[in-house]
Amino acid sequence: MKIDTIHLNHNKFVNDYRNQTDKLKAYFEYNPFMSYKKRLTYLDKSNYQRKELASILEKMNNNWGSDGTTLKNIERLKSDNAVVVIGGQQAGLLTGPLYSVNKVISIIQLAKEQEAELNRPVIPVFWIAGEDHDFDEINHVNMRTKTGLKKRTIQQIPKFKKSVSQIDLDSNLTKEWLTDIFLELEESTHSKIIYEELLNILNESKTYVDFFARLINKLFPKSGLVLVDSADASLRSIESKYFIKLIEHQESIAKTVSKTIKSLQEQDYSISLEAEENEGHLFYHDDYGERILLSRTESGMWQGKSNHIEFTSEALIQIAEKTPSRLSNNVVTRPLMQEWLFPTLAFVGGYGEISYWASLKEAFKELNLEMPPVVPRYSLTYIPKKINDVLNKKDIDISQAINHGVSDLKLNWLSNQSTPPIELLIDEMNIGIEALHQPIQKVASNLGEDLQHLAETNLAKIIKTTEFLEKRLLREVKYKYKKEINDYDLITDYLCPDNGLQERIFNPLFLINNYGFDFIKEITETPLSFKKDHFVIYL
Repeated sequence: MKIDTIHLNHNKFVNDYRNQTDKLKAYFEYNPFMSYKKRLTYLDKSNYQRKELASILEKMNNNWGSDGTTLKNIERLKSDNAVVVIGGQQAGLLTGPLYSVNKVISIIQLAKEQEAELNRPVIPVFWIAGEDHDFDEINHVNMRTKTGLKKRTIQQIPKFKKSVSQIDLDSNLTKEWLTDIFLELEESTHSKIIYEELLNILNESKTYVDFFARLINKLFPKSGLVLVDSADASLRSIESKYFIKLIEHQESIAKTVSKTIKSLQEQDYSISLEAEENEGHLFYHDDYGERILLSRTESGMWQGKSNHIEFTSEALIQIAEKTPSRLSNNVVTRPLMQEWLFPTLAFVGGYGEISYWASLKEAFKELNLEMPPVVPRYSLTYIPKKINDVLNKKDIDISQAINHGVSDLKLNWLSNQSTPPIELLIDEMNIGIEALHQPIQKVASNLGEDLQHLAETNLAKIIKTTEFLEKRLLREVKYKYKKEINDYDLITDYLCPDNGLQERIFNPLFLINNYGFDFIKEITETPLSFKKDHFVIYL
């Protein structure tokens, strides 16, 4: 396995964050690429419900079949000097896009690196966002099949906007969906084993979170990774007092977040978060399990969408005390809750997450908390051998292919496949036609405006005919060079699908199908620098 690095053509926010410009770093507490010893000083002064949390984590991870390395890490978490590296994602089908796997690799790597650096227990934790209710974001995979890039969506339709943790997985529909996917994959020596293993995981899973967690455990055995479902009812029991703090400080949190977002936008930063001053930044779960976002009225009441539920702050505090499972966090309050629960040495996030964390520093301060170092996850592109062979054959620069795709290169190559090029012949012919047509145009203009217009129309029709001829000739060239064109399309599909990064589009199944489960373990055990933009993994 060979690994190279390239620079990505990121947006202004990403470039400034990686370069730690003065303008942007003011929105964060720490430089993510410096020593974390100062952060340890803060954590050592803080108190956590370690034993209660460890008991909940042990039950969760045992339920998902986690191995002894993970259970040992949960036991280590009870120690006052233990800290965590944490990050999270929604419970996507078959892990969702590749960036979920890349994020887990990042968390494990950073925890291992910092444990060696600080000589302290540093435990990798992955926060499964089971409280999220947007089922459409997790109910599909994008993959390259025998016939090209396809989106495959499971047909289950939940009745209400429940948290994903509360949606029972329809095993029959999921099995059909999984079988259809494997029928479209190119069969490899690993296909049968992987299919059967996924069926076993499916049979042991009740919910989509279960399916996700068990697959993550399969992909990262003996890594010590600790999984946590953010929607677990037992976790809510130790979050109760923190929900009360969020309710009591809603006004100051909402105002400072909204103000910071406006400040970032004034500096031309694109932030993946919208937050008005009246937002409650909490969800309420009704009797049907539907998750309803709360906001605050001018009179101080907490209201749900369409005003069909309404609470005073006192009533909402009562809910937090007696039935905390009725409440859950949004993207603003989830990082705050995470800080209360875990002794967080560092948070690992994607660029979208980091952009909205930029608006949270003052919200942390409002609650007497400190924002942890926010570390960009690894960004990785995996290149199968057949793709690398095509890149070498056509002498295509890998940075060009990943950042821009190869559509322009394909068109340039096509235009040079006739001698002389078809476009040049057509251009020369049009120049000749226009020259021959000039005397007619002159005569027509002398005879009247109507005839001048007729002559111009006549020339336009002739030129249009040559354009049709050009398209027909080019179509024939494309057919003649179909294999070469397919090579360019193959590169685009794998390395720049839908004009985006591979990790944001593809599900990892296409790689697992070709290389088995073990190739992810090999990458996880290969140290990579968090200071680098993007890694290219040649498989």
